[in-house]
Amino acid sequence: MSPSPAGAGAHAAEADLVLTYLREVHRMERGAIEAAVAAHPTPADALLAVAGIIARNIQSPGFRGCAFLNAAAEYPDSGHPVHQQILTHRQWFLDTLRTLLAQLGEGSPDDAARHYVMLRDGAMASGCLFDPALVADTFLRGVEGLVRIHAGREPASSAT
Repeated sequence: MSPSPAGAGAHAAEADLVLTYLREVHRMERGAIEAAVAAHPTPADALLAVAGIIARNIQSPGFRGCAFLNAAAEYPDSGHPVHQQILTHRQWFLDTLRTLLAQLGEGSPDDAARHYVMLRDGAMASGCLFDPALVADTFLRGVEGLVRIHAGREPASSAT
């Protein structure tokens, strides 16, 4: 059975709404992360500050996971504009982490940046399923360990 023209229009309107929402979430997250990076003089402290933003988000009232991961489940077609916005956001975040990690240590920033993103994704998915404080703490400890290993030293401060 083919979708009715009215049904197709409703789906397109929903996709437009989701796309607009994701663009706004991207703008807000990018602004918060760029401000945190600018406010912290060392790459280690900037990476921990970004983790702190994520941890606070996980513990915020009404947290329901990552908007981008949630949308990816609904829009799996890689050619769809919503999926493209998800990829754009994730690439920006990965590039931001890669830049900071390249300034931090001599190892591969690519591997460390992907590891950070995986820690973040797991925390965002778990934060609405388990105790958010425990998830946030586990995430922060993971990022602190990643920063310490990549830098070959202890970070100057904690994100909590």
